[in-house]
Amino acid sequence: LLAINADISASYDVKDLRIADAHFPDARFGTIWWRERFTLNRRELPLWDGEVDVSLGWYAEKRSFEGGGIANNLDAKAVAENLIPKLGASVTGRLDSIFQVGVDPTGPWAMGRIGMHRGRLGPRGFARTLIASIGAAIDKLQRQGARRMLVLPLYPQYSGTTTASVFDTVTKKLRGVRWLPEMRFINQYHDTPGYIAALAASVREYWEQHGRGTHLLLSFHGVPRYTLEGGDPYHCQCQKTGRLLAENLELGDDEWTLSFQSRVGRAEWLRPYTDETVESMGRDGIKKLDVICPGFSTDCLETLEEIAMQNAELFEESGGESLRYIPALNARDDHVSLLTGLIERHAAGWSNAPDDPAARERATMMGADR
Repeated sequence: LLAINADISASYDVKDLRIADAHFPDARFGTIWWRERFTLNRRELPLWDGEVDVSLGWYAEKRSFEGGGIANNLDAKAVAENLIPKLGASVTGRLDSIFQVGVDPTGPWAMGRIGMHRGRLGPRGFARTLIASIGAAIDKLQRQGARRMLVLPLYPQYSGTTTASVFDTVTKKLRGVRWLPEMRFINQYHDTPGYIAALAASVREYWEQHGRGTHLLLSFHGVPRYTLEGGDPYHCQCQKTGRLLAENLELGDDEWTLSFQSRVGRAEWLRPYTDETVESMGRDGIKKLDVICPGFSTDCLETLEEIAMQNAELFEESGGESLRYIPALNARDDHVSLLTGLIERHAAGWSNAPDDPAARERATMMGADR
């Protein structure tokens, strides 16, 4: 199993964020997205005057973390190092209990990351934590003898800028492999019942603990509008996720809104924009605004800084009382159940023959390395 999520840098120093690819605070704006997908499409992205090259981390330059940004307000390093590994460990633990027969529970697992991070090897050969890159994760799976590869991008809604970039990167790595593994690729899970139920449960639990706000805003990561015009289903899948979540929560049309965040550059992105929506709601008299980001599997700078800090300040400056961010699913039990269910369903039919110690011994005597 190769699970892919965007990277969060271990260092939030501006000087570190400006060093090669490592200075992307979150690789949704990273080299793989821009260099692979945008270059392949032969489309130039408008930049501000004086900004650095698109493939060298201009997003970090744009934000520049004035006054230290999130590093001075949250334990960002703990967020970066703990959320994804905790989710990975929970999923692999659940897989152990599910695949007791047929699929070897001690078989390979790797968490691939787009970006630069250090990795540690967990018990029984599982690479349960951060691997330096997708390529390094695939190398580790090959060393463990994996002959089948199930790729799970942790992006619920499909987009050419994220999901397809993962596919590009995986297949590019495999071009140099003589003996290709069988491969399956989980495309999306934006309307999977378990996903919608987990989102709804997280909202209800937040309301039970903190009270219900005046309005619920669903903020998804934005992409340029021309991706929609070119046939990318991301916008439609976000809308369906939002509609299904609202139905599960029994919300009226006037009780929730969907928007898109994190736009950069001069090109038009999917609308409505989250920052403009938040500002408008503050001016219109909404006092308590609850915000959830359904497209993020785990919290990162786009949720913890951009929404919980920057947009919260914008909302208050516009007349609102408080913006309350509802955390991502992270390592919640229902999120882990959703992911393991996806894995179990997509791995159907991939049963391994029982290990034969005698055959292994004969092969080793003939020179096999494993």
